[in-house]
Amino acid sequence: MILPANPPIFAAPVPVKLPHPPRNLGAPGRACWRKTWKAAGKWLVLASDGPVVERYAALHDEVAELRDLIADRGRVGIGSMGQPVTAPAVEQLRAVERLLLEHERVLGLGPLSRSRLGLAVLQVEEKADLIAQLRAERQGPS
Repeated sequence: MILPANPPIFAAPVPVKLPHPPRNLGAPGRACWRKTWKAAGKWLVLASDGPVVERYAALHDEVAELRDLIADRGRVGIGSMGQPVTAPAVEQLRAVERLLLEHERVLGLGPLSRSRLGLAVLQVEEKADLIAQLRAERQGPS
């Protein structure tokens, strides 16, 4: 994938408060929902991105279930010929974790993902504003 030298920057509405998590989510999913909106609420829009965040959060529920299953039954199972094999839950966990990574890319939940979405410049500008504010506070009133 070739990225433009200067990715486009956009201003998305910032939610006034965190949206309520969907009722179908378990505890891990609800925690993910809140964490995602806190981290990415500046560029995510509930109407269009909400379903993607919901799927991402539901995957966290699935990860928790699979990890519990692996903790209960172990990482190794018995194959059809009596040989040790990787437990099916381990393979399923790996597949779900790949889906999580894809959702993270789509939602801009990492430095490279944000850069691909044209959000890295906003982050730099925010830090520059913070540095300017701290310098002004340090210098005191003129």
